[in-house]
Amino acid sequence: MKELVRYSEQNQNVEALKGKYGVEGEEWGCVTVIKNVVFVIAYKGAKVTGYTLPEVYDGFLICSDGTAVPVEDSTISLDLGSTVSAQGFLQLRAVN
Repeated sequence: MKELVRYSEQNQNVEALKGKYGVEGEEWGCVTVIKNVVFVIAYKGAKVTGYTLPEVYDGFLICSDGTAVPVEDSTISLDLGSTVSAQGFLQLRAVN
């Protein structure tokens, strides 16, 4: 995630929902930050190695085939099958 926008009196970005907000679309999926939560959606067949998220607590993504992909040290690596997608949400370390 290259840039997060913070809502403030000087920057009244209504999309920021009075918190951090950012979206980054990638070929393999989409990462969205709203307030203190990072949402990750990985498309079917997603393949990515070492994608760095904003600093989040360790967690996991749930795959459509029932498996889970770990997210450790704010990094995602995926090699999903052609019919498998994944999604999950993670907590930012720096609370807004």
